[in-house]
Formats: sequence, C-alpha cells, structure tokens
Amino acid sequence: MNESTSALGDYLRARRDVVQPEDVGLPRDPNRRVRGLRREEVAAVAAISSDYYLRLEQGRDHQPSDQVLLAIARALRLGGEATNYLFRLARPDAVHPFGSPAAALDEDLLRLIEQLSGTPAIVVDSNHDVAAANDMALAVGGGQLSEGTNLVALAFSPLVRRCAPRWYDLALGALASFRYHSDPLDLRRRELVKVLSRRDADFRRLWNRHDAAASFTGRTRHVINGTGMVTLRFQNLVVPGRPGHQVITFVGEPGTPGPAALARLAAALHPLHLNVHEPLSQDVSVVSR
Repeated sequence: MNESTSALGDYLRARRDVVQPEDVGLPRDPNRRVRGLRREEVAAVAAISSDYYLRLEQGRDHQPSDQVLLAIARALRLGGEATNYLFRLARPDAVHPFGSPAAALDEDLLRLIEQLSGTPAIVVDSNHDVAAANDMALAVGGGQLSEGTNLVALAFSPLVRRCAPRWYDLALGALASFRYHSDPLDLRRRELVKVLSRRDADFRRLWNRHDAAASFTGRTRHVINGTGMVTLRFQNLVVPGRPGHQVITFVGEPGTPGPAALARLAAALHPLHLNVHEPLSQDVSVVSR
C-alpha cells in the first residue's frame, strides 16, 4: 500500500467514525458499541458493495469513479470542501494544486504587500508556513508572523493557548485548513505532523479527526497593549500563478477598537503616509485561523 492510498483509507475511517446511524436514516441498535458507522453501513447508504468499500479503505482499489466517490461523500455527510479533499486523496496524481514552497517568491508580490502600509499582510504557502510578511504584520505579531513561522504550530503554542478566548475552535479550524490546503504527500507537511504529534496530545487528537475545510475569511483576536483585546478580520487571497500560496490581510472589525489600533500602528511605522500621531505600543498577538 502506498502513502496516497493509506491517506485515503485513514480519511474514510476517520470520517465514518464521526457519523452516527441516525444521521443517515439508519436505526440505532441499543446495544451498539461502534463509535460511528460500520463499513457495511457506509456501503449500504452509498449503494456500493461492502467488499468494494473495504478495498477502498484498505488501499486495494485505485480507480474509484466520480459516481462512487460522490456516493461515499454523501454517505459520510461530507460538505463541498471535504468532498473536494476526498477526490484529491483518491487521485493524487491527477491534481497538482500545491506547487513548490521552496521556489523564490515573485518580487512584485513582495512589493505588493509592502505597499499595504496600513494593513498587516503575510504570504503563506500550502503548509501554512509564512513565506513573507510586511512591517505591519511583523509589528502586530510581535515577530510571531515573521518569515518561517508556521501558523499551525503557532496555534498550538503556549502563548496562543493562554490568550485565545476560544482556543479549541481556533485549533480545530487551523487543522482543518491545514489539511485542506496542503498536499498529503508533501515532505514538509509530513514532518510538521510528525513533530507536532510527538509533542502535543491535543494536536494528535484533533488531527485524527481528519477535518478538512478551506479558510478564506473570518475573525482574529489580538491582544494589543494599550488597547486590549482587538478583533480583526482576515481575508485570504489566492496568488495567481503561485499554486498553494495565499496573501492574508488583516483589517479592523467595524465598530470595534481594531481600526483605531491599526491606524495608530501604521502611523508609528509610516508617519509620512498617515496623519495619525500616537505612540506605538509593544504588543502581543494571537492569530486565529
């Protein structure tokens, strides 16, 4: 069994573990001991043979049709993004959306994020490694968003655990995004999972859920000295011609102290560009992906 088929089997087993019989219209036996669905139940709901489904989980069938994959996705109650991820696992050689994280970034892209003088902006690759950050992002993050930082590892750091008001949701979202956007066969991803699994029991437990979901927009919470807890909105922008890379920008949530906090920060960093003259405060940030 190669690694791609093993990944598919792991995903199928993990997802059927979280689906209950009543979720798919099946009766629940009061003496039932299985955590989720049995293999034969998935097969019955998907209208395929139990033996065929078993072969998929065991990596003994490498050519499932679109119809079969969609039927399994429905049986496992997968949403659109999770279904997309299922197809990527089933056909790793047919899709190459990730690119090479080692290649140098385009100079125009670096100039673009530096021109966002009032907006924190970073570039991340498919493994959520920060490939570049403008000075606003470096200031907001207190150095945590510098090049080479991994946002998944950051989410499981002691600082974020201590400061994030809803750490469990943050961590779950970070892992779902990491799984969805990264390449299951990528050596960097495998090393990250290995290291974090070894040192963090929460990571192991949540990673084994096999959640997969795209992350394009949402809210982040940052603690900034002199302001307190600040809510920002992030927006992930796909980089054309740079598969797997995204620019992430952060803006203040309207009606909160966030816009004013960023304006003060921008004024301190770029006094000639913005007409706001308040001192820059040392800050600590919590990034919620």
